Amino acid sequence: MLKLDDLQLNDLMIYQDTDYFCFGVDSVCLANFVADNANIKPTTKIIDFCSGCGVIPILLSAKTNADIIEGIELQPQMLELANKSIDYNNLHERVKIRLGDIKNKTAIKSDFYDVVTINPPYKPVLSGATNANDVKTIARHEVECTVNDFCAAANRSLKTRGRLFLVHRADRLVDVICGLRENSLEPKKIQFITGDIKKSPSLFLCEAVKLGGSELNVLPMKTL
Repeated sequence: MLKLDDLQLNDLMIYQDTDYFCFGVDSVCLANFVADNANIKPTTKIIDFCSGCGVIPILLSAKTNADIIEGIELQPQMLELANKSIDYNNLHERVKIRLGDIKNKTAIKSDFYDVVTINPPYKPVLSGATNANDVKTIARHEVECTVNDFCAAANRSLKTRGRLFLVHRADRLVDVICGLRENSLEPKKIQFITGDIKKSPSLFLCEAVKLGGSELNVLPMKTL
């Protein structure tokens, strides 16, 4: 079922479909993390991988002064929702999301972007229950995009010293760190996220730099 939700930021609204994958607090945390750490200027070139309904580019349009924020999405159904929200918010001059597969080496410009963002599928293939609805399965499971896929794509698309910002499940931390380093992306900042300070973190945010030096800053844990 199609719905129009209030992002509670600069009167922005976003279309979602409950039959597909709806964004969560992790996307909001990632947008905030980018805005707080990326030092984005009007000329900063940004691309969001696996954009889904477009929530991260739309949030970044309000949280940064970037002239243009790009996105790439594999699923036509989700791209249609994203563009519907872009039109509703009159952001078509600043936010541009297109259909494409980040694994395709010709789908994204090489050595071009200053910042890549991604809220990727969290679950490995064959882990947990899958949905009969392929749109949800692709959004949640590494059917079409693995950790190594998005790390390799980020390496190709980023300039030297460009930065990747991502959010992922805490129990996948080792997989993500290994994938980053295998693709010349050095983790520079990590922040764990928990819904209850008495419980272990469920998510983490990470900033990695292409061909960066080996120094990691673990930020104070964020409580939702």
